[in-house]
Amino acid sequence: MTCPFPPGSPTYPLKAHVNEVTRAGLDLARRATADWGTEFDPDILLPILILHDVDKPLLYVREAGGAGHAQLYHELPHGVVGAMLLKDLGFPHSVVSTVATHATNAPFHGANREAHVLHYADLFAADHALRVMGKTPFYLRHGR
Repeated sequence: MTCPFPPGSPTYPLKAHVNEVTRAGLDLARRATADWGTEFDPDILLPILILHDVDKPLLYVREAGGAGHAQLYHELPHGVVGAMLLKDLGFPHSVVSTVATHATNAPFHGANREAHVLHYADLFAADHALRVMGKTPFYLRHGR
């Protein structure tokens, strides 16, 4: 069974979002390298892009018509649970800390180049998902 990306979305699976974020992130990284001379370590960037939402299946429960929030969702912020898993699995600190702080509502965000790429790739893909679901994309939400 596939995990919906946001609650209430039976038609947009998490794997579609992760694939979109990964492709957009790689495109952004290539653009940054070409335009700014910024280099990215693929051993750091790829795991960040692919695993940024690794905790979503633990934060949601399947309900009729999609998903709702699991108890864990109310106990720890999105990103933190995923970072804990990645730390236990031995991922580098930069991967762990970027995943931990990538959510738009995180109290602070990573300053590394990979966090910059993830931020825009994630919002780009999330806005697409919201449009597909007939909801207002983040970039059109003024003060909400």
